[in-house]
Amino acid sequence: GKFYYERAAEQGYIHAYYKIGMLYFYKKGVEQDYLKAKEYFDMAAEQNDPKALNMIGYMYDCEIGVKRDYDKAKEYFEKAVKLDLAVAHNNLGRILANGNGTPPDYLRAKLLFKKSSKLGNARGSFLLAGLYFNGHGIKQDFKKAIKYYKKAAELNFSPAICFLGDIYYKGL
Repeated sequence: GKFYYERAAEQGYIHAYYKIGMLYFYKKGVEQDYLKAKEYFDMAAEQNDPKALNMIGYMYDCEIGVKRDYDKAKEYFEKAVKLDLAVAHNNLGRILANGNGTPPDYLRAKLLFKKSSKLGNARGSFLLAGLYFNGHGIKQDFKKAIKYYKKAAELNFSPAICFLGDIYYKGL
């Protein structure tokens, strides 16, 4: 893989830098090296590759190879959100819902999860369902929660399938 990704990168295919970064991040055919992964993600992110922007945000969010920095994580997730990457909507929404050093922003998180769901992302539907189910920062609404859990389940998202089982088992 790496040989071909490097060739593609040399020919100006920016997304190939992201792919090389993923090899180092997940130890696929190379030694795991988060710093090298970030270098490649940075090269792709400079050209607005949404997946690279998201991975850099994820690294700052989860303190992988870099010092945890929620502000930097949000900055990178915001850039990927503007490029309509569904998983970035989830990541930014999760940070906003959790607060992580700032008051939670459930309304913005809801909007981000809803957009992710509209983009066909099962986790976005699941996260949105959780906000409705628990009434975090929004009006509790079991009907809407079940609607979004079902949407995630239809996309074979196992946590949603299990949660629906719990809901029906408990008679909620």
